[in-house]
Amino acid sequence: MKLLARLWRGSEYFVPTALSALAPLVAIPVIISETGAHGWANLALGQSLGAGLGVFVSLGWGLTGPTDVARLKSTQLRHYLGVSITARFIVFVGTGIISIPILLAIIDRQFASASVLWSLALSAQGVSNAWFFAGLGQPRKILVFDALPRMLGLIGSIAILSISGSAVAFAGILLLSELLIVAVVAHRYATFRKDCLREALASVKDQLPIALSSVAGSLATRSSPLLVALTDPGAVGQFALAMRILQAARTTLKPVINMLQGWVVRYAASQSKRARTSLIILIGYSAIVAASLVITFGLGLGEKVLGPEISLQEIQVFLIAATVVMVAASSALAIGFLIPDGRQNHAAAAITLGSIISILATIGGSLSLAATGAMLGVLLGQASVLVVSTGFVIRASR
Repeated sequence: MKLLARLWRGSEYFVPTALSALAPLVAIPVIISETGAHGWANLALGQSLGAGLGVFVSLGWGLTGPTDVARLKSTQLRHYLGVSITARFIVFVGTGIISIPILLAIIDRQFASASVLWSLALSAQGVSNAWFFAGLGQPRKILVFDALPRMLGLIGSIAILSISGSAVAFAGILLLSELLIVAVVAHRYATFRKDCLREALASVKDQLPIALSSVAGSLATRSSPLLVALTDPGAVGQFALAMRILQAARTTLKPVINMLQGWVVRYAASQSKRARTSLIILIGYSAIVAASLVITFGLGLGEKVLGPEISLQEIQVFLIAATVVMVAASSALAIGFLIPDGRQNHAAAAITLGSIISILATIGGSLSLAATGAMLGVLLGQASVLVVSTGFVIRASR
């Protein structure tokens, strides 16, 4: 019964974010039908850059924030969130200014405006605050103030794309919805005092190490289509689809991971062993669900839906599913052992090392086996993160 209660509690976190993670997959066939394989490949580059920048914009708060929120007094929460939003919005604006000319230089002019807007929309997700509600243990607010409005924005953008055929309108609505999500949460739950800007700039400096390690991890996954574009442009469309499915699966894991991160912190020292055991079990169940979704969608989006240039082969789908399992296992070690014990640097080091391996393996794999080789490279990188994290945990337990 206790396990069922924990699974039900976990489902409150899992369901809303799973919906917002899976909804973008519905948009892909519509985008391809309206813009063609060439259009999808160009838009996917903007999407990849924006997703990577979004990780940097978040400044690692998605990883460390739930733990901080679980430890703070209620009187400190509004100011803490205000400082966090200010810091991340500053970084969002700065990275946006830098990214626009980069995209204009590499994207076909026909799709440049839509690609820039979509990139900014995904980058703005780094300013969202689902992690804050996860740290509070309030999953329903994740649904109301994050997952549901994002899903509605996506549905609206797909409808506009289907009616008008305008990729610019599609991406513009996505960007507007992301900014509205941040504005509503900031108005209701944050306080912006006179010293907020100064503290925000200081927090950017404090969060920078973990943010940079997260960016390295993002370059190895979310932004990896940019690497493939340099080595095998013809494989970008198919590989970008694979990474979008992988990202959707990782997003479905994220709320459960955030919930359990705060949960481990709240347990007394005498109960930490039981908490960590339960954490591993719940993340294991979540990994099975996420991998099953990868296989279902990966095989379901076949040639009849996407065409032969972009649809995935069976071996590619199973490589993505295996990568999801690796991500879940390494996340369990990070939030269950490394971060609660004050070894954030070890978690960051494992991500950074694995990312370097992934980048090199992705480039090498794409040169020899096109999109399949690049996916294998991503899998090897995530496996490296798991191996290094396991080594740190074993060494600390001796």
